[in-house]
Amino acid sequence: MKCEVASNCKAARRNCPYCVNGSEYRPADKKILFPAEAERIAVRQQQKREHKNSEACRIGKRSKRKSSRREREVAKLLGGERVPLSGMLDGHPNDVILPNGWRTEVKARKTGLGVLYGWLEDADIVAFREQDGEWLFAMDLPHFKLWLDGEGVRRQSLAAALAAIRRGETDLVVTKGLRVAARERKSGFSTIRAWLDAEKADALLFKADRMDWLAIMDEEHLLDLLSPATRISGERS
Repeated sequence: MKCEVASNCKAARRNCPYCVNGSEYRPADKKILFPAEAERIAVRQQQKREHKNSEACRIGKRSKRKSSRREREVAKLLGGERVPLSGMLDGHPNDVILPNGWRTEVKARKTGLGVLYGWLEDADIVAFREQDGEWLFAMDLPHFKLWLDGEGVRRQSLAAALAAIRRGETDLVVTKGLRVAARERKSGFSTIRAWLDAEKADALLFKADRMDWLAIMDEEHLLDLLSPATRISGERS
């Protein structure tokens, strides 16, 4: 059998047979493809079209649009800057950079963290942890923004409250009537820790549908939030 594209092949010989998968095909006009390669390209294009029209692809696009919308919402609410491509670029991790330089992860779910929302109905800050784990701290966005802007309780007063929590006290009132509650569960918060550990995020902004934004961080960052040096320089102390 003669090659169908021998007339375009620089390596063609007289009565040139088919080379295996076009391995010896050297086209003079690169637009003319070897039949096997043209067939492979047609198959890949068909697969792409089928994937683009699939339900999984449509769900993925909706999810990405939702994530981008939530990140823009947080950046606008807190005066921060959204990281391009949700932190996928090298050297630009996380989702939003806050005015004080903090790198934050933004998560929005249909449901989740209902227990934290419940605890915050009776407190301004909830200190929570898994049994014998590290304390994490949650608050609503108004409190977070208040301290991000440099106003609120004194750092020393909050540090004293955190020391009381480590001693085992569970419900405290500190300067200016700030209510702090400590809660512990056997399990259920490992996902939050993983989100904070993602690219060493300084804080997590979380929102469940029809609920308010929550700001979550560890003790070091909670105290840094009240540090004038952190607010002025945009760097962690």
